[in-house]
Amino acid sequence: MPPLLLDDEEAMAAAPCLRAGTGHAVTGVEEAALRALAKL
Repeated sequence: MPPLLLDDEEAMAAAPCLRAGTGHAVTGVEEAALRALAKL
């Protein structure tokens, strides 16, 4: 799979959503959300 290319605004929009996923808002995705957030 090719790398995900986001511009600065897209990354800033995605970060809060991923951060929400690291809590208890969505069960079972905490670890994956943390990995994705770290990549951003």
